[in-house]
Amino acid sequence: MIHPYVFIGLEDRPVTRKVIASTLHNMCQLIADFTGINKELITQKTRKREYVLARQIIYKILRQHYNLSLMQIGKMLDKDHSTVIHSLEMHECDYSTDRLYKKTFDYVEEKVLFW
Repeated sequence: MIHPYVFIGLEDRPVTRKVIASTLHNMCQLIADFTGINKELITQKTRKREYVLARQIIYKILRQHYNLSLMQIGKMLDKDHSTVIHSLEMHECDYSTDRLYKKTFDYVEEKVLFW
């Protein structure tokens, strides 16, 4: 018998979308096309600002729309979960202050929602 309290709150959980192998590739391609940066360097270990911001967009979308854990997101891009936490915190600041970042994020998010 399943305990009745197990199902409390399940209807409030966000709908999880399935992440397929091409999802990350497509997001990198969208960002690269929109900003003009090198697609292959987005997932590499570089600390240049434009690539860090591109990864930050990917982290936020995977967390918000795909409901992935911090560890899952980190493994997809070969990063630590603490890096993902920091990027998600920085997203809020960058989104409210940087117009180009906001425009890029909104563009990618809009495209991803219709996949």
